[in-house]
Amino acid sequence: MAKPLPQRALRVPLRPAARVVADAEHLANLTPHLSPRDRWIARLLYEHRVLTTHQLVQAGWPTRRTANERLLQLYRWRVIDRFQPLSPLGEGMPPAHYVCDVAGAALLAAEDGLDLATTGYRHDRALGVAYWPQLAHRVAVNGFFTHLIAHARRPNPPGTLTAWWSEARTRRAFGDIVRPDAYGRWTSRHGDIEWFLELDWATEPYARLAAKISKYGQLATSTGITTPILFW
Repeated sequence: MAKPLPQRALRVPLRPAARVVADAEHLANLTPHLSPRDRWIARLLYEHRVLTTHQLVQAGWPTRRTANERLLQLYRWRVIDRFQPLSPLGEGMPPAHYVCDVAGAALLAAEDGLDLATTGYRHDRALGVAYWPQLAHRVAVNGFFTHLIAHARRPNPPGTLTAWWSEARTRRAFGDIVRPDAYGRWTSRHGDIEWFLELDWATEPYARLAAKISKYGQLATSTGITTPILFW
């Protein structure tokens, strides 16, 4: 697994660009042109907030070239949006970072029988991840899971990723006791393996990590949930 970028490598100016207006006519015309993969990619971005080009290739395409061609089309259609992080001088150009755009969010809401306004989606909030202090952390967590998806897409895979909950979804379920970075489940012929993921940049004091373990013990005692914790 590639070493994730630290936060200092992601200082982000947004890239404005003129594209189509995501009005009702555009949405109606767009719907028949989207494949199941396009909709799945939009849902991944909606759920997990931000994924890089490399992570999207891992999740859904055989080659980077075919991925770039489709991602560009989805970008022009306002299904997804993107921003380009800056990196320190001499470290090369980082990949584009993608988020769910207005048309993508509206189509997902329609599929779920919801009004877009009730979902809480806002385009400025979606792009706001560019300025998150924890952007590198989120990208690293998401990369952990896209590596697993890529592993499951190989010939004769040993299993498949059958659950991937974002930090927000996991904390809605368990946040009164623990605050994991994500939840995952891997299914193989041997059964299911599930885990809470805790990503640490090797900066947290051991006492704080020990306190987290104690809280997971409290979760197990109070709810009977004995899901293992994976510290990365």
